[in-house]
Amino acid sequence: RDVRTLGCYLACTRRAGRLALEGDLALGFLERDWSRSTILPEVAITAPCGSTDGYLRDADGQVKPVLGPFDATPEALRAKDRVLQGILAFQKLWLDLRTAKSDVPISTEMLRDLDAAAAPQLYRLLEFPTKPEADRLGVLSHDENYFGQTHSAPLCDEETPTRLRREGLQTLFQSSRCYWPQGIVARTHPRLVSALRAGWTDPAALGRLGAWHSVALHDGGMTDEELSSLGALLHGLAVDQVIFTGQLAPVVEEVFLFLWNHENRPLAASREFPRLILLGDPEDVPLRREFLDHCRRVSGDPSDPTVLRDIRRLLDPENESALVLTNQITSQAAAPLLNGLAPFLGKHGTILAACGLFDRHTIEHDAPLAAPVNSWWRALGRSLGYAPWSPAAAAGRAHLGNWITFRRASEAAVWNRQWMFSVSDAIHASEPMPTLIGAAD
Repeated sequence: RDVRTLGCYLACTRRAGRLALEGDLALGFLERDWSRSTILPEVAITAPCGSTDGYLRDADGQVKPVLGPFDATPEALRAKDRVLQGILAFQKLWLDLRTAKSDVPISTEMLRDLDAAAAPQLYRLLEFPTKPEADRLGVLSHDENYFGQTHSAPLCDEETPTRLRREGLQTLFQSSRCYWPQGIVARTHPRLVSALRAGWTDPAALGRLGAWHSVALHDGGMTDEELSSLGALLHGLAVDQVIFTGQLAPVVEEVFLFLWNHENRPLAASREFPRLILLGDPEDVPLRREFLDHCRRVSGDPSDPTVLRDIRRLLDPENESALVLTNQITSQAAAPLLNGLAPFLGKHGTILAACGLFDRHTIEHDAPLAAPVNSWWRALGRSLGYAPWSPAAAAGRAHLGNWITFRRASEAAVWNRQWMFSVSDAIHASEPMPTLIGAAD
């Protein structure tokens, strides 16, 4: 051939080497390994219109493209527009800088340094996105033609997170229908992506990664690290009763049986005051009788005063209890549970809210339970004597990256050993409530 082609691409695979054998050349902006994630910048900059299927002349004789159908969600259109506006804003700043520095030439070495710094920034976005980036850009859709059949799906679809929980990370990168596996992981496990992005500079973020246990595989709504930390915290706090608001699964059963069997006091069943109070509807999960003998289940809406009253009836006023809020609880249900149960958890009652899925440096902003729990503590929890709790040993403090923990201090609040009636108790009482006259001490 008389013409030698030169292709400039965002990224190339090793297969591009065959072009050199044929006398052509292909250059890639991303020169390091990448994992199928360059679809993101492609769909981010494509125009919001259908593909060109052909051309026709109009009445004036002008050639116009024939566009195919185009469908995009309002969220995707907003994301595309924000990307476009960001590109234009950056270009304006760059051109303004060049105009202001017109008398200062930019050398070839300076341009080479700028280019060397630009590619890693894009690579970081593709391979190690933050959760907000994945949330914003994952709504963009990619259209792909499979032998005449068009497949359209967002970069982060709704089905893939279920496959991730069921089959693991490898299935995401092996599936040709998962367009941005890194974005899926960043949405569901932002702490993992944060740890990978930081390399080995933050080993504490990896926690128990690599630890092995014999618990049966079952989705209990919590990570292995959250469950391990929960057992360690409850053991260190020496609580007598636990109100658990998550999904009951064999892995949860294993944690509590291990905890109970390693306590100093004997594991004796109490029919009046159970060791574990489960809030939720019954599920078809096989559990051991050894575990069930120490449990009571309360079903219903967590914000229903009658449900909260049923839970309080199962609390021993002489015990120290813990309220465990997992990610199965919505942020709207957190406040009623805290208001209805926190005053009755004992002198040294404990509140734990799960946050192990999130980057431990941004828990306050990212974890769904962080905002309602912290708002409750600032508004009411402090007056009840609750304060952020931290164990004395450094090894124990590592568990606080998985659970927001508040503990009650008897010296920080006025404590009454007798239970006090609430308005909800008076409304739903099965018999007339006694009238109390006098001052509360």
